[in-house]
Amino acid sequence: PVQEWARVDGTWQFFVHTPLGLKVESFPLGVEMIDDVDGEKITKRTTWDGAVMHTAVVPMNASTAAKLGEMSMRRYLVGSSESAKLVLEMRVGSVICFREFTRVGAAPAPALAPVVVVPATQVPKPPKPDAEGGNPPDFSGKWQLSASRNFDEYLKAIGVSYVKRSLAAGMKPVQEWARVDGTWQFFVHTPLGLKVESFPLGVEMIDDVDGEKITKRTTWDGAVMHTAVVPMNASTAAKLGEMSMRRYLVGSSESAKLVLEMRVGSVICFREFTRVGAAPAPALAPVVVVPATQVPKPPKPDAEGGNPPDFSGKWQLSASRNFDEYLKAIGVSYVKRSLAAGMKPVQEWAR
Repeated sequence: PVQEWARVDGTWQFFVHTPLGLKVESFPLGVEMIDDVDGEKITKRTTWDGAVMHTAVVPMNASTAAKLGEMSMRRYLVGSSESAKLVLEMRVGSVICFREFTRVGAAPAPALAPVVVVPATQVPKPPKPDAEGGNPPDFSGKWQLSASRNFDEYLKAIGVSYVKRSLAAGMKPVQEWARVDGTWQFFVHTPLGLKVESFPLGVEMIDDVDGEKITKRTTWDGAVMHTAVVPMNASTAAKLGEMSMRRYLVGSSESAKLVLEMRVGSVICFREFTRVGAAPAPALAPVVVVPATQVPKPPKPDAEGGNPPDFSGKWQLSASRNFDEYLKAIGVSYVKRSLAAGMKPVQEWAR
């Protein structure tokens, strides 16, 4: 494994890519953290012992704790400068394990550094509704998360696990927005692959959030894109209360921020995105939908025989009809269908 370490607001953390996805681990001093090791819940508390980072580990199951005995992790550097080694010393009972890490190049900035936490006094205000009507705001382009407030509280409120919240807290997603046939959509790269999300006005969409099926319906409230969210499970809906997402621009021109305001019950979370470069065309724009009257007809059989057609060459998808219905019919999930809908594959044929 390759670990990437960074000190953020005084707290050391690392992230590492594993076969199960991205893992993020933080070490706030003196704070009891709950984690999961191979299905076993544990608590961890980190302190400094001179130049050694010491993490005490205690299984939450009393019989497991009694069986395993003392558990701890110690991290420290051996050597100096570029030749230093980062040593992880893990103890359980009388067994001690040593893992030695060598620096890869210069100390890099983390690729997924946690975002700035927005002070309460700086929470963005949505624009006032345009009494004259007019066009909705232009979300098009590439936007990177730059500030956040109450995100962990929001994830807790909807029941996301500590491990997944830790992963989410360490990410700075980049969303690419485009308006296609009058419908706003964005795609974003995640540790699980490409996620595509569309916002057709007034249309009920089914989605999945951490295993929970929800419905979403989007409308415009002046210059604010409002998405009402309802869990499909009645007991979950009653437990969580009102849920919604609002998106709007704060500021103008190139300095504008795209704000995502998420509400569940009494918890409100703000996520602020900053534009990255000029507004580009999306790399994976959905293809044109062919009207029913324009569905192509296959050629009639050649009564005289003759050679079959020549498929050779390179072909790019340019139009589509009923592809989502086809994928539904063969049982493809909503997320995978959303991904497939946003692709324009190029096929190369040869005999």
